Amino acid sequence: MFRTTLFLLTTVAWLAESCRQRADTTNTEPVAAATATSRQPIDARAFLIVPGKRVGTITATSTEASLMARLGPAVVTHDTIYVAEGETTVGTTLFRGTPDQAEIIWKDTRTFSKPDAILLRPSHQKSGRSGKPSRWALENGLKIGSTLREVETINGRPFQLYGFGWDMGGLVGDWQGGVLQPKGQLSLLSVRFSIDSAPVNDQKLAEQVMGDRPFASSNPVMQTLNPTVSQVMVRL
Repeated sequence: MFRTTLFLLTTVAWLAESCRQRADTTNTEPVAAATATSRQPIDARAFLIVPGKRVGTITATSTEASLMARLGPAVVTHDTIYVAEGETTVGTTLFRGTPDQAEIIWKDTRTFSKPDAILLRPSHQKSGRSGKPSRWALENGLKIGSTLREVETINGRPFQLYGFGWDMGGLVGDWQGGVLQPKGQLSLLSVRFSIDSAPVNDQKLAEQVMGDRPFASSNPVMQTLNPTVSQVMVRL
């Protein structure tokens, strides 16, 4: 079963309903910026991803206000965040417009607290083959920009991902019992690949792995294209 995909689809549905319910009650006034003297230095693990525990300085107890105090102008408050299938929500963006861009979806959007999911997806304008790489990474080496073959090595075996060319294209659906397989019922890590910045850019080959169906990472076409990780979603 595609646990990662089910998690993402469930998140989308929940966000859609939550956005409708909160549309008239969400406070859209930005939180006042903290003074420079109140900000704490960013530690060396500021871009380390530990699914279920932390994403850099973001933990289960983080709030928009606490992130403002720590990161100051790197925080965009009450930002509109695109989720999937045309749905958006109001959240917080860190390092907007850079390869380190991170978007936070909150369980409580009245106080902007209790992080639910963090979307790590670099700004398209400043990332990719010609841009500076993102610093976000897991301890096992998986990071934005990792190739399909590199992720296979980390996982210890091939996995399944959806075909490209639609809204869920490139999303890993099943880690096939590898190292990255969720240990419980809820997936805390979702990984998405893109062929846009793949080492091999061949449209005819790409057309062979398009569409709403799963493909094995060991598929010869996938191996040749060798797509790269374009997005990581982490749940706390």
